[in-house]
Amino acid sequence: MILSFVMVKAETTIVLSKDTIVGKLFTYIDNDTTPILYDWMNKYDSRFFTQKGMVCTQPKGYIKDNNTDDYSNKYPRLRRLLGMTEFLWVSNDGNALFYWNNYPIYREDDLDKIISKRKESLVDKQHCYQTKEMFRSYYGNKVITSYRDSLIYYSQKDAKQIFNADTAYRFLIKLRSEDFYKRKYKSVEVIFLQKKDCGWVNLICFYTDKGKKKINKYRKQIEKVLKYKE
Repeated sequence: MILSFVMVKAETTIVLSKDTIVGKLFTYIDNDTTPILYDWMNKYDSRFFTQKGMVCTQPKGYIKDNNTDDYSNKYPRLRRLLGMTEFLWVSNDGNALFYWNNYPIYREDDLDKIISKRKESLVDKQHCYQTKEMFRSYYGNKVITSYRDSLIYYSQKDAKQIFNADTAYRFLIKLRSEDFYKRKYKSVEVIFLQKKDCGWVNLICFYTDKGKKKINKYRKQIEKVLKYKE
């Protein structure tokens, strides 16, 4: 099951879904008093980044697109696979776009209420579980034993220098033709970041065929958006 959640007024509803099957719901009242440091994103993302000790910088060369109805309504498989978003960052040339999935720091007591398997409720292993489920949900159970071969890890030095993360890795997802976003974004690269006791976040990056040829250029721009504090 891929972990996702939906904000509804003062409550947060965490939705566990397995493809089209909706799993458990876990709701709590939002009484968080964490200050809102980023007024250009929703208050929950701002709070989660602050709680994780992360600095978030608006990307240069990208335009914020608040119209995500098309993505949310016309691409249900992508939404289930890659999560929901309230806005997209689109490159000035239109050949790349990205957004993030940003979750609270779930402690073991919280996760035990949501996930029944104890080994999957370890706080600092959630990024691993989410990665595995992304591959399984899109490619099927046949990839469970081999999906790790697709992960490209940043060296410890680069993970520290770029993100100040303990772990950072990325992988490409080859989309089916029916899942091409707006018929032109055919490739997706996912970047996972994790730091002990500070939770995880991932960046979902779409590319056109032309954009994929310059993926290193766009990736360097996107890598500057999020970083854990010392």
